[in-house]
Amino acid sequence: MASRLSPLSRTLSRHWDLIPSESFNNFKVGKRTTSRRMACSRKRDDRKLLREAGAEALAPTEAMPAQSDCDDFAKRTLQTEDIQLVENQGATSYNLICPSQTKIVQFRLKRFDEEVLALAHQIYGDLVPSVTFFGGFSLPVYVSPVIPGQIHIFQKFPSTAFPLERQLKTTVELAQFVAKSAFWPRLRSSYSATSWTKTARSTLEKLIQNDDLKRFEPRFIKKAISLLEKIPLLDKLPPVLSHADFAEINILVNSQGNLRGVIDFEDAKTEAFGMCIFGIYEGFFGVMKDQKWSFFDQDARDGSGKSVKNVLETAFWRRSGAHCPRRRVDRSLRRR
Repeated sequence: MASRLSPLSRTLSRHWDLIPSESFNNFKVGKRTTSRRMACSRKRDDRKLLREAGAEALAPTEAMPAQSDCDDFAKRTLQTEDIQLVENQGATSYNLICPSQTKIVQFRLKRFDEEVLALAHQIYGDLVPSVTFFGGFSLPVYVSPVIPGQIHIFQKFPSTAFPLERQLKTTVELAQFVAKSAFWPRLRSSYSATSWTKTARSTLEKLIQNDDLKRFEPRFIKKAISLLEKIPLLDKLPPVLSHADFAEINILVNSQGNLRGVIDFEDAKTEAFGMCIFGIYEGFFGVMKDQKWSFFDQDARDGSGKSVKNVLETAFWRRSGAHCPRRRVDRSLRRR
């Protein structure tokens, strides 16, 4: 749902502590790409959404379905009149909800890779909703259960103090979620030529050759050079199914911070284990404010003397390390 940037400087996010926050104003690399404004802007007129889907999603002889066509098909499919419009629509889908059956009906531009979604559901269980395809309509239609919870980016943050306990709970449960994929290693032949893993070297080389980056932030160049030397370490990590946009907008939690689900797995692909973790750093260890992204550097006020970012980061790596299969994930790669 958010724009997807893939430079290794984002995915190997543990090294961001060397980059001052003002650097993010000048470069898209590493900049947090999700915001409440972006999320709210997806509330669009449903008729316009269907028009924008365009004839390219349909066979030449098929007409673009109207809103009423979608609504009627959803009612027939679920055999109920209890169909409502979802408030926050997706960028490439028209979504309805059936409250009485707690189901979502999606009308998509193109079919999902259903094998990928089935594998994600197998790995993560009910944290990733199962989907059922329904034919007989001019657009691909899917029905899935509603995940109870709130999209994390819409959670309220108290103005008086950082909600450390709630965020810690979310962080450690996300660590367990990420670790699960290591128990389901995939064949190395399943890497795409355009995957972040396979393009990591060329991406870093392009960064190193970027004259603007050299001028504005030479320390970033130095770090990119050191990372380039570590590219072979990616071969020590198992290839796993990796979420392409592991961001706040796709993570659902309850009011206490417990993880309730992760959505938008349709673009997941094979990557080296941990390549999705940039989303944790962007969405949970820092914030975009006044057009600048920065870590949560305020005192955690938990008696440790550490910043909020350090407390959350330490908890994440400890929990993920504890839940990874030790033989498949090289312990030397875990942060100490």
